Amino acid sequence: DQEEALELADRVVVMNRDRIEQVGTTDEVYEKPASPFVFDFLGGVNVLPGSVRGGKVHLDGVEAPIGADATQDGPVDIYVRPGDLRVAEEGQPGIEATIVTAQRTGPLVRWRAESAALNTELEVEIPHLHHDSRKYHPRVTVRLRLNQYSVFPRGVATQKPATVAKPVLTGSERERGRQG
Repeated sequence: DQEEALELADRVVVMNRDRIEQVGTTDEVYEKPASPFVFDFLGGVNVLPGSVRGGKVHLDGVEAPIGADATQDGPVDIYVRPGDLRVAEEGQPGIEATIVTAQRTGPLVRWRAESAALNTELEVEIPHLHHDSRKYHPRVTVRLRLNQYSVFPRGVATQKPATVAKPVLTGSERERGRQG
């Protein structure tokens, strides 16, 4: 499975319909996915509408930019994992959302929340260790900040596949290659 492959491999190859989407270390592929397909393939995802204006990333319906250093102006899709959303501190830019459901699953609290400004539903995972996690329950409105996210031009399904100069061996294949 994906989790086991990410734990054991030095390098990962993510393929989509016989095409290579990305080759890299586990950290590279998970933290800097090359395409929306790779981002989605490696776990849960929220896709939020936004735009890049003057090199700054903006969420639709949110006045303050959430980040900078974007290269090309225009409409974008902002990909963020449920575990990379957190309750924003006062003054931090974020998404206003109303919690619809809240469920504790061991060390995590999982929310399903709705953002009227973005006209979208969000999946959120926060550590239960937050001292104030109990005050967040259905019908409570929160502002969520994005800890980490990826930005892709709106509507881009995949990027051009990479080419591999030599086979990439992982797990037991890599060990057999060293012995032979």
